[in-house]
Amino acid sequence: MVVVQHAGEDAETHSGGRTALADLEASFAGHPIWKAKLLLCLSSGWASPEDLRIVEPVLAAAARTHRTCRSAFGDAGGDRAPGPGEDRDHPSSDAPTFALYFEEKYKAFCRERPEAEVAAFLAGGGLAVERSLSALATARLKAGMPAPAEEVRREDMPVGGGPAVLRSAAEYALSLHLRLLEDLYGALRSERVADAFERIQARLSLERPEEPPIPLRPGVGEIMLVERDADRDIEFSVERYPCTAETLDPRVVRIPPGKTNNLHKHAHETLFCFIDGTGEILVGTTWVPVKAGDAVFAPRWAMHQTRNTGTGELVLLAITDYYLTSRVYVGKYDKI
Repeated sequence: MVVVQHAGEDAETHSGGRTALADLEASFAGHPIWKAKLLLCLSSGWASPEDLRIVEPVLAAAARTHRTCRSAFGDAGGDRAPGPGEDRDHPSSDAPTFALYFEEKYKAFCRERPEAEVAAFLAGGGLAVERSLSALATARLKAGMPAPAEEVRREDMPVGGGPAVLRSAAEYALSLHLRLLEDLYGALRSERVADAFERIQARLSLERPEEPPIPLRPGVGEIMLVERDADRDIEFSVERYPCTAETLDPRVVRIPPGKTNNLHKHAHETLFCFIDGTGEILVGTTWVPVKAGDAVFAPRWAMHQTRNTGTGELVLLAITDYYLTSRVYVGKYDKI
């Protein structure tokens, strides 16, 4: 980051400011904000277009707040009047409460603190805005959406006041941004399940005339997966039952004699109900012998695998809470 020298500032002061700011920037390389869950979600491509409709307006508003304060920086220091586009008493009323808190605290600091502290504060805030908008652009591309038209560039900031002042002010800016990112991540997760919660609370039935109740037996659903790997003795098929559901996702798994399904784990819980044949199932580190009529539960994130040890096909019904868990979980979710 380049430090802009004030008019009349001597070379020694300028050099000291440059060194202090460079040291400050390097010292924040391990700040918790760079590991914020929302930034990881965005940069990893885990956000859906629906997620981005929640996230993008808040991040864009935070960037506007920063730009507003940056453009008014020439009047920094003391209790100055609001700068261009800045409204001290009437922030954006359609924003969530946590975003309004961020805007209020951000502008108050820039309005009330001395110039040197505001410069350091904006330098720290600029780093956070730059990283947030970069992650957002990545998320849009990975979700098949066009990149945002606007870009943020790290600004040159005049500084002064010594390393302790710089660090304290920049730390406060990063802390404000971190709180905003954490609150926004929580809002994203809540919004993912909001519709289902509303239907539950409203006691709305999910019955549909085009999907009447049917006996859940093998052959009535659609095959959603067939996998074969002769080298590992893996062979199985997965059949999904046609039923309207927001929580449960029942599926029939068929495994030929001497074969297994793949060893795996996932965020959803599973109750395995064995319909036909004999075999064994691994849950965690324990193999359990099973036959028709048995049921075994696999907790979420527990490694599990099923093996057919009989002479006929092993058929089991796997009842999962995938439809709920897949909305709650933010990350790469491979449905098996």
